[in-house]
Amino acid sequence: MEMTNKRYKAVIKWLDTGNIDWVVLKIGDIGEDDDDIFFYLESEKEIESFKKEGSHEWVIINIKEENSYGSKQ
Repeated sequence: MEMTNKRYKAVIKWLDTGNIDWVVLKIGDIGEDDDDIFFYLESEKEIESFKKEGSHEWVIINIKEENSYGSKQ
């Protein structure tokens, strides 16, 4: 199976504090210039599990592929 390299901008909510953050998620290999990556995903299917409250320390509220914003933010 070929590994894709997709980056996503996501709005997450921390379940312990309720704080909201913008983060960058990535499907793909860890790169040297990936200091801005908050979390690495194995596949797009894994995104769905992070949208379910209670399965992780944080939950995805909104997510879009990074290039769908027009330019990297």
